[in-house]
Amino acid sequence: MEGVPGPGQHSFGANAFWGTILPRLPTFWHCTQREFQMTSPNECTTLAEVRFEIDRLDRAVVEAIGQRREYVRAASRFKRSENEVQAPDRQRKMLAARRLWAEEEGADPDLGEALFREIVAHFIAVEMTEFSGPEAAPTMDPHQPPSDKAASGDSCGKAGA
Repeated sequence: MEGVPGPGQHSFGANAFWGTILPRLPTFWHCTQREFQMTSPNECTTLAEVRFEIDRLDRAVVEAIGQRREYVRAASRFKRSENEVQAPDRQRKMLAARRLWAEEEGADPDLGEALFREIVAHFIAVEMTEFSGPEAAPTMDPHQPPSDKAASGDSCGKAGA
């Protein structure tokens, strides 16, 4: 029929944004309808259902880490020194924010900080490898707060950047 959108076509009038975004949503969301219908913890009636929801959440965390990796790679395009890669001031601020987010969600802030400290240390090592080659990857202790030594380059045994 004339004027009726065919499969994969949408007619949203003047709203060009939704007209271009909605047809592509299935390529952005790789999940089934069941995954959109999360059961709350209090509504779960079996241990299997609880475990299913935990697995679904864990999968989302892993997917988010994969997405974060891509943004770290993108950020490395803008950095010109090892100090910019390690960014100890940014790390301190970011970890404080993640602690606050954990508190706001009712999660243990120590756990939230520890998780992000591990994630950040991993990605800094990856980024340093991409930035300067494998020999430049720092050996950072993710259990220690970012130090001013990182800012001067001492953690890699090099002069300040």
